[in-house]
Amino acid sequence: MTTIAFVTAIFSFAVGVGVFLVNPRRPSNQVFFLMSLLIAGWLLLVWKSAQIGSLAAPHSATRIAPWLRRNAALASFFPWSVWLLKEAVAIPHITVQRLLRKSLLWFILSIFLVALCYSDLFLIEELNSKILRRGHPYFLYSIIVLSALLLLVFQSWKQMRHQVGVHRVEMQFLALNMGIVGIVVVALNTASSLLDIRGPAQTSPLALFGFQALTAWAIALHRVFDASQVFISLGQRLMLILVLGVGILDLWSLFGKIFPTPADLLLSIAICSTVVFWLDRTSRHWIGLSGEKLTSEIRRAAITLARSGSRPEKLVVTFQALLSQRFHTQFAALLFDQEIRYSGMLDFPADRPAYSALCDIGWATPE
Repeated sequence: MTTIAFVTAIFSFAVGVGVFLVNPRRPSNQVFFLMSLLIAGWLLLVWKSAQIGSLAAPHSATRIAPWLRRNAALASFFPWSVWLLKEAVAIPHITVQRLLRKSLLWFILSIFLVALCYSDLFLIEELNSKILRRGHPYFLYSIIVLSALLLLVFQSWKQMRHQVGVHRVEMQFLALNMGIVGIVVVALNTASSLLDIRGPAQTSPLALFGFQALTAWAIALHRVFDASQVFISLGQRLMLILVLGVGILDLWSLFGKIFPTPADLLLSIAICSTVVFWLDRTSRHWIGLSGEKLTSEIRRAAITLARSGSRPEKLVVTFQALLSQRFHTQFAALLFDQEIRYSGMLDFPADRPAYSALCDIGWATPE
């Protein structure tokens, strides 16, 4: 558990850096990097708490309590960061300064949750400082965080209905991923406390990282897919995450009998990551998600049509039919640049407000 949390924290930080470097000036990328820092810090605190908790030392509850408080205090800012990311996607041209000002109430809520974490009854030491019991402030904290995340998912769903273009797709991934994973993590940790079992809480770091990676993929690539592609691609990545997690755990258990720690875990991660990278490329080709495959098929069809020797007018009609067939649309038109106008089956002036609006929301590009 301790090594998994540590390695996952490193991966989480790397995902945040990668998304940030894709477009450092974009507010949603900046906010996602901030969220990744929070997640990585929380995972490091989980790692440290688990290390101390594994030691059967005198006054172990006294030693682990400060780390558990710090863990919960840092997690208090997760709803605030989800709100920041939601608003950064909903209002793409907003500045970070204005975004922070608008988030003041959520930041105050986070500060209140931090105060709960450091209250005397949040964690209660029993049996000569050997056992920690969660007090009423702990469960109040869990209820507030859970309610805040449910509210954020609902707000994301409402805002999503008013979004268009790529921003709607990003909001869909945000609502499905970061809000839901926060609810899952809080529910797992609360269940562990109520039932006095460690199993559910131990799975929360992997669940958090898996959902964060999916959200990073949606934000960083900034692409528009049709609905079937979204769910096929989402299912493919969930399966890869499952294969990666199960493979690492199985190989870790096997290599633990041969290699010392942490070489056994690092070797398991290296082997499984290599296999999953190959499986990702292969499975995308199998289920038709590979952009290279689609592009090569269209290129071959276009070359075949161009070699048919038809007149230019007939070639235009044939190419338009090819575009409609390949991209599953009822209508496609080729427009030719005539300096002040674009002409073809349709006729548009080169400078028109509707085209500029489509470029702004990401449904068209200036090429």
